[in-house]
Amino acid sequence: MMGKRDRQRLADKPAAGTRYYRETLDKLAEAAGRGGLHDVAVSLANERLALKPRSHVNQRFLVMAQAS
Repeated sequence: MMGKRDRQRLADKPAAGTRYYRETLDKLAEAAGRGGLHDVAVSLANERLALKPRSHVNQRFLVMAQAS
């Protein structure tokens, strides 16, 4: 489980669209969906979509998060 310090560290990262950042969002959203935190999964999917709004992968990611 992420502590307050870990969440703050993640929040302080710039939304640079790096591969590492997107992969982290993927893992967090997947874990949130599995853990029943559907609102968190959708928020993370929206965050990823904000990085690359025209990406079909990101759009599909949001649809999957909303369906979870």
